[in-house]
Amino acid sequence: MNGVNLLKSLRQQGQSVWLDGFERSLILTGQLQRSIDLGLRGLLSNFTCLEQPIRAGSYDRDFRAIVHQPDINARSLYEYLIIQDMQLAADLIKAVHSQTHASDGFVNLDLPPQVAFDTQATLTEAHRLWQSVGWSNLMLKIPATAATLPAIVQLIQDGINVNVTLLFSQVVYEQVAEAYLRGLEILSMQGKSVSEVASVASFSVGHLDAEIATQLQTAGQERVLRELFLGNVAIAQAKVMYQHYQSIYQSDRWQSLAHLGAQPQRLLWDITSIENDHFRTQHYIQSLMGESTVLALTPQIFQEQKLYSPSEADLTVGVDVAHQMLNNLEQLISLETLADRLLTEELQRSQDAYQQLLSAIEQKRQSF
Repeated sequence: MNGVNLLKSLRQQGQSVWLDGFERSLILTGQLQRSIDLGLRGLLSNFTCLEQPIRAGSYDRDFRAIVHQPDINARSLYEYLIIQDMQLAADLIKAVHSQTHASDGFVNLDLPPQVAFDTQATLTEAHRLWQSVGWSNLMLKIPATAATLPAIVQLIQDGINVNVTLLFSQVVYEQVAEAYLRGLEILSMQGKSVSEVASVASFSVGHLDAEIATQLQTAGQERVLRELFLGNVAIAQAKVMYQHYQSIYQSDRWQSLAHLGAQPQRLLWDITSIENDHFRTQHYIQSLMGESTVLALTPQIFQEQKLYSPSEADLTVGVDVAHQMLNNLEQLISLETLADRLLTEELQRSQDAYQQLLSAIEQKRQSF
């Protein structure tokens, strides 16, 4: 992993880079530490990135140590492995967390996907995993559903860091931002510090644009219209979200929390599902540069950083045009309906990936 040019450019714009898709070998080979030294500021785990190393034998030593203990099943084995990874990574990146006064330097862990429609189950799993990992620079990934929004308020109130994932909608983003503010306000009313809890709201850029392309193709829209929207709708949505973000954190309501040391809930641009094409990736990186935001990159994009040379922040440019583009698209496609469907599909995809991972773990368990 190299490519200091991109990291320096983004940091100059006030943007952090987090790596989405790390596993144990990055820690053991020293690659993770070298990346942190270059300026990497966060890590996100996911179910898919763990499956191949498990099948390839990278975790065999761990299996031998625990597989024959009583009451061990695939889920408990998974948690044993991922908690160790989280603890090792959190230790490595803790210095970033300290240097940035708890605004960066996080490791991100998914909750079991089946709890996404159950408020109490979300709270129970979040508290259990938070205590199991035991590092203050852990951030729990929780999808933005109707059931999880009340849980997010409670978790922020409890001082637990939250990465609210699978945002596709401006309306839902506003609800997520409100949940964060409300959690902080309750925390402060209890006389507790608000300065040590953090949150990001993650917008799945690539998934939205891919679905827009499919919808326009299905609708038989003429080529010129497809070319107008393709690769631009998610960026337009991001600009509108960022405008709302700025309005929140310039408000009197926020200033009273900021005075107590509260941190803004940054927007995270997840471009990990963008097709592997230099021009398209460059297009998204350039267009999504903005102060106090986070960019999530795959290991492959991170390794190719020197291919990208963004110049200046772009999120505040052309916001009126972005609003108009979204209004025009609404004449063809209901963005809220599309967002609801994408959320459902991505939750199912997460569930499938989780089950596939557990299957790989069970196969490995039986081989010992």
